[in-house]
Amino acid sequence: MALTQVRAGGVANDAVTTAKLPAGTILQVKNFVKQGNQTLSTSYAAVTGCQSGDITAIGSSSKFLIFGTVVFGGDDTDWSNAIKLYHRADSGTLADVTAISSNHKSGSNDSNAIGGSMWDGSTYQQFVQAPATFSFLHTPSYTSTVTYEIFAKQLRSGKTGYVNRMGITADADYNFGSSSQLTILEIAG
Repeated sequence: MALTQVRAGGVANDAVTTAKLPAGTILQVKNFVKQGNQTLSTSYAAVTGCQSGDITAIGSSSKFLIFGTVVFGGDDTDWSNAIKLYHRADSGTLADVTAISSNHKSGSNDSNAIGGSMWDGSTYQQFVQAPATFSFLHTPSYTSTVTYEIFAKQLRSGKTGYVNRMGITADADYNFGSSSQLTILEIAG
């Protein structure tokens, strides 16, 4: 695919192809922001607003550098929330892109999360918001488009988790909302 190079005055110059760009060149940047809040269940579900939709790749051997931040809260003691990164190449099915294997897990502690946050306190947990951040370099198998989505869940049975809010929603000077985001950079291979 050709990129158009523009010089001063807005006059188009020779077309530059991705083959002429060095590896590591940023070809495009996409940013998706979730505003408003979302209640989590104990099953992974898409964080609405942190979904890229189809991104048309510029380079044929590109990698994608993905950054994500999800702000969590909870309204009960000892809440814990986790995130996963999912991806779809072309018109394929959505799949866990990270499928992380860790030797720190045992038994039912097998969430394969790319990140998460928790609050283990006896008081004031409903006033806490904790960001979970990640970065991941992905080399997908694709021919034209790629999609990325952040999924989240509450890990503790019987607890309630939230995205972009505290557990308490009182109209007070200590209460605030947040935003979460997904940023994707296409990097020339």
